[in-house]
Amino acid sequence: PSGVPVRDHRNRGAWPPVTSGSWFLFSLTSLFPRKMFLVGLTGGIASGKSSVIQVFQQLGCAVIDVDPDRRHLLNSITHPEICKEMMKETFKFFLRGYRYVILDIPLLFETKKLLKYMKHTVVVYCDRDTQLARLMQRNNLNRDDAEARIKAQLPLKDKARMARHVLDNSGEWSVTKRQVVLLHAELERSLEYLPLRLGVLTGLAGIASLLYLLTHYLLSSP
Repeated sequence: PSGVPVRDHRNRGAWPPVTSGSWFLFSLTSLFPRKMFLVGLTGGIASGKSSVIQVFQQLGCAVIDVDPDRRHLLNSITHPEICKEMMKETFKFFLRGYRYVILDIPLLFETKKLLKYMKHTVVVYCDRDTQLARLMQRNNLNRDDAEARIKAQLPLKDKARMARHVLDNSGEWSVTKRQVVLLHAELERSLEYLPLRLGVLTGLAGIASLLYLLTHYLLSSP
């Protein structure tokens, strides 16, 4: 977007090894980083992130969010309970054929704990004046209170500098929605994912068949 510093990090290479405490969350995508990958999505207050996520979901994308009742655990995102839940959901999406999984992480760039596991990072951006006006209208705040809320967060321009993709939501919603559709198409493109999924499903079917034959043999033995 015009006036927004955006970096597109190409050829980032292999992912670093998964550290203890988070291996069960990212073991699948670490083993197959080019087959199924994680997309970290973040934004700022009144930037329109929730609306963007709704569009991704309408497009049939897999989105994982932390239970709102446990948002306090976001500062410790590697908490075992949260990690196990995310890993379980990620694996379900993998078996169902999803190319990528979006993780909605409000503090993605603030904590930096999950950045090394994200093949793509996305920021929902809007300019400061637009953000301020939206927040004042949405939350019925005066200017001083709204500015204080915005200043309490990492500026969106800083997040945009660190993100691989920026969705500019400063203007008409139809323009933003078009950006989401185009980004989804880009993330979906892959020629190597289908053989992997077929291989995994074939392997699972083979294991199930062997277990069935073994069980049948044991039950039929005198």
